[in-house]
Amino acid sequence: MRIQAAVAALVITLLSGNARAEEPELTWVSNGSPDDVQFGEAETDYRLLRLRCLSPGRIEMSGPLPGDEKEKVSEGKRVKVQVKVLGESRQVDAKVEERGDGWNFVATITPAHEAVVNLIGNNPVGIFRGKSGYTVPGKGAGSIVKAMTASCK
Repeated sequence: MRIQAAVAALVITLLSGNARAEEPELTWVSNGSPDDVQFGEAETDYRLLRLRCLSPGRIEMSGPLPGDEKEKVSEGKRVKVQVKVLGESRQVDAKVEERGDGWNFVATITPAHEAVVNLIGNNPVGIFRGKSGYTVPGKGAGSIVKAMTASCK
């Protein structure tokens, strides 16, 4: 799928330090309100990870669905996504939704989830399914994710 290839190329570019001027700048940004944040290009839906407060104590975590391009997925399919933080892996249940130009995972987590806590500490978070996945940088996440969780209590 196009989005998976784009995500892989983006991660490789970010990790190699060879970002070109025409590549979008991905940073931790608020989407107009403190309860909706993302690691992506500001003011677009081009992102690797989005955290959005649904209601007190409930956060929607979403991003491009990692996996085999040949795998058949459909809207609403239930999947397991591995969230890796500081060498530990936690499984979250998610559903598949088409957003933007590709399939995304959408999971509901709490403000105390390891991914949220690690991002507040400016630590990276990995998103995987099987051997496929990507890492979302934590640099710059701390204050923006902390503000989002404060609005979600």
